[in-house]
Amino acid sequence: MSAQDADIFNHLTLAPADPILGTALLYKADKDKNKINLGIGAYRDDNEKPYVFQSVRKVTDILNEETKTGKLNKEYLGVDGLAEFTKLSS
Repeated sequence: MSAQDADIFNHLTLAPADPILGTALLYKADKDKNKINLGIGAYRDDNEKPYVFQSVRKVTDILNEETKTGKLNKEYLGVDGLAEFTKLSS
């Protein structure tokens, strides 16, 4: 891109910082050893590694197995969602 082409963007201003990502940056900058990051919705262990709950691992295994056997697939649901779930939840 030439300098002249870049000039067409000079009138633009930066969008405001994303508040959720800003929370993550503040968390990283905080030096308190007892801090807990609840902003992003991802859990981490004491070594800052992602923590996956056993229940999530179990469901993932079930879904993977049902996909292998053809009981489930990776298609998107229609706008009405999963009919059985909709019926049971209403």
